[in-house]
Amino acid sequence: MLELLPGPEGLDETCAVYTVESACLIGGDAALSVLVRYRDHESRAVRNRLGHHWDRFDTGTYANEVIRHLLEAGRTDVVVRTPDELATLSRLGSYTDVTVSGDLSPAQIRSGLDERKLRNLELRHASVTDLSFLGPYRNLRRLHLQDCLELSSLASLHGIPLGVLVLNNLPALEDISSLRALAGTPLECLFLPENARDLSVLAEFPSLNELRLMLNSPVSRENWRFVTSLPELDSLFLNLDELTDLASNGIRLEKMRSVALVVQDRPSADLRDVVAVFPEMTGLNVYFAEELDLAPLAAHPRLKRVNTFTARLLNAHELPAGIHLVAPGPPHSDE
Repeated sequence: MLELLPGPEGLDETCAVYTVESACLIGGDAALSVLVRYRDHESRAVRNRLGHHWDRFDTGTYANEVIRHLLEAGRTDVVVRTPDELATLSRLGSYTDVTVSGDLSPAQIRSGLDERKLRNLELRHASVTDLSFLGPYRNLRRLHLQDCLELSSLASLHGIPLGVLVLNNLPALEDISSLRALAGTPLECLFLPENARDLSVLAEFPSLNELRLMLNSPVSRENWRFVTSLPELDSLFLNLDELTDLASNGIRLEKMRSVALVVQDRPSADLRDVVAVFPEMTGLNVYFAEELDLAPLAAHPRLKRVNTFTARLLNAHELPAGIHLVAPGPPHSDE
């Protein structure tokens, strides 16, 4: 099968990503010769896939044949899962973007990653309970915390000038008031944990321009006020329940230009609500819908781009020529 994998010449980015992913999943020495062909690929998405599958190859060989070249290309995310991989990455030296996944202790992370180099860190670490070991990382600009099941406070992030903070699956962080430790930082993008409740802390971040809600409990009218009061906010991720709540309460978010709607556990969404709530949006992404009727979008005065991913589409022909529809996947239906 490896002999049948093409490229990289003549492949678009999507096909190149899938080809690399296929070879990585097969793994082993034979797959390595395929991946070497892609290590200098101009697409960061392709290079990131190479950086995510170190664990399927001999650590030293993969470091010399692939990881070293990725780091030389710059801005490539490398995943480390073992002390050996972390030590090898430390010796290679020129990293900036690292994902730590696995049972690595804070002390190992601290000794393995140079605070002068690290710019973007994704921490997928169930046993981390305290972030104080990140204190010296004053060049850190993006932090993604995922599956840190016992982490209950962000207070240790005080003084780190983050621009992006992503919080995913942090069940002990229902109270997000410790975010105030980052008040005064240039935070522009915040992904809230789904169990967040009181959103008053958002008032501390007037520089926010991108926010992800997608909470697992209803957003109160008072909490919506904290969202709508953010002066720079123009990009919003929300779920279908939050959209329905906004529409039923007559709340209009007139500053939003980019909207991402996640349709969870339901086959479709009523896009009339999107039109009513976001009168100034220019871009709309709809995730995980099985079917969408696009007819309501035809009357939107500002909309320029719609991405529906793999949804089956109804009435796509009603969209005016000025709206660019990105809809890969199954054939569309205009019935």
